[in-house]
Amino acid sequence: MPFQSDIGISKDTVEVVGDLSALAAPVEIDGSGLIASPGFIDMHSHADFTLLTDPRSESKVRQGVTTEVTGHCGTTPAPLAEQHREEWIRSVGFVPGELLWDWWSFADFLARIKNAGLGVNILPLVGHGAIRAAVMGISNLKAGVEQMTMMETLLSNSMDEGAVGLSTGLVYPPGVYADATELMQLARVAGMRGGFYFSHIRGEGATLVAAVEEALMIARRVRLPVQISHLKAEGRTNWDKFERVLSMIDQAQVEGLDVGADMYPYTAADTTITVLLPPWALAGGMSETLARLDDSGVRERIAAEMVQQGLLTEIGWSEILVSACPARPDCVGKYIDDLAEEEDKPALDCVLDLVAESQGEVDVILFSQSEENVRKALTHPAVMIGTDAVGVSTTGPLAEWRPHPRACGTFPRILGTYVRRERVLTLEEGVRKMTSLPASRLRLKDRGRLIPGYKADVVLFDPVTVDDAGEYGQPPRYPRGIEYVLINGELAVAKGEHTGNLPGRVLGTSDMILQQLSEC
Repeated sequence: MPFQSDIGISKDTVEVVGDLSALAAPVEIDGSGLIASPGFIDMHSHADFTLLTDPRSESKVRQGVTTEVTGHCGTTPAPLAEQHREEWIRSVGFVPGELLWDWWSFADFLARIKNAGLGVNILPLVGHGAIRAAVMGISNLKAGVEQMTMMETLLSNSMDEGAVGLSTGLVYPPGVYADATELMQLARVAGMRGGFYFSHIRGEGATLVAAVEEALMIARRVRLPVQISHLKAEGRTNWDKFERVLSMIDQAQVEGLDVGADMYPYTAADTTITVLLPPWALAGGMSETLARLDDSGVRERIAAEMVQQGLLTEIGWSEILVSACPARPDCVGKYIDDLAEEEDKPALDCVLDLVAESQGEVDVILFSQSEENVRKALTHPAVMIGTDAVGVSTTGPLAEWRPHPRACGTFPRILGTYVRRERVLTLEEGVRKMTSLPASRLRLKDRGRLIPGYKADVVLFDPVTVDDAGEYGQPPRYPRGIEYVLINGELAVAKGEHTGNLPGRVLGTSDMILQQLSEC
């Protein structure tokens, strides 16, 4: 229950929670009328691609995020290998801002981030897609014994260098081409080092149930913590599967499996436009995809499969909004059906032409989910909160696109919409889902609570005004009601404005309680 108290902070640590009215401090913050909460933990962040462009991480810190789990969906900037370096960089697609990619190993990348300064704490995962691409490129072939050994070595090295687990993106190349055996072998390597397995599962529409079962099978056979990323059911005909999926997670926990999930509180997703194409069309990387689109016969086959299977069987053209396209900025903020009408061509041709013209660097927002399921996920005890977003800004290079509102508003939306207005969650439960629950899940030994001895990651928000302010198809907007944010005891936001300070750290195994697997 909420209670009134002072909080005494020394350096980076909470020292006292109680009545400190008889004492003075060099810096005092008047929190009258505000709620003091532990810093929010973003369980699903892609900010590793924007931290070097905007070390201040304004879009996350201004919504109260003090720690981000980065490196999701199998897609990380490292490790890289010379033979397939350019192939992987091109396959990553649109990244706001500009990356120099002047590193090779995971250690190199983390060193670059530390040297640039960090506005937020990060807990980094390494991507299965990056590892597979370093060994095999964007190949759709089965990994052989030698290739598996090389991938296991890269994963081991990356974890020794600071990664706290493995992430997969099983709808994106090259992760989509990996079989369950490959995933289990790599998950076992991660588990042996006390790491996690975070998975963008193999489908969130027609194949949702089977995809969740694959993740649970890995949890059963490998016995490491498994986290299902951005849990949802896409497409109206699949919405009724969501209850079953939640029951599957419940049953897995009854069995003693270490399984959880995260979600964002919106009914639209944001991803690359290439997910609309069949996986075989993306094999070999973007150069080979473009060659296929240039062949009229192959293009016809791609087009036919797009409308016969996959996302386009569930989502209409009026439900796909272009959010980023550097090659065609005139398309940004427009729905595909409107764009097709403007260009006087079928929507399918419009999409394929856009892929070709932009070389795949197009992001789209897909309106595909059910508000009822969002509420069900929010109230499920195993579900935490994540933005599923890179960092954005209202100025500079990260302002030059129209991102999903979740990039700036996820955590304030929980407090404003689902706690204050809709009362889907109590204030206490809403805060817990964003603080102590993820901290416990991540085994962070001194974050997620405001008690003596814990790190001073603190958010002060106005419970009456806190809210997200973003809109689909519009430039980024910072939220309302987040008045103060302290990270490791240092002010990052004061009176609603970013201070410019960079108090963040790269967190790792030294910040966690490790639970390693035993050899079978």
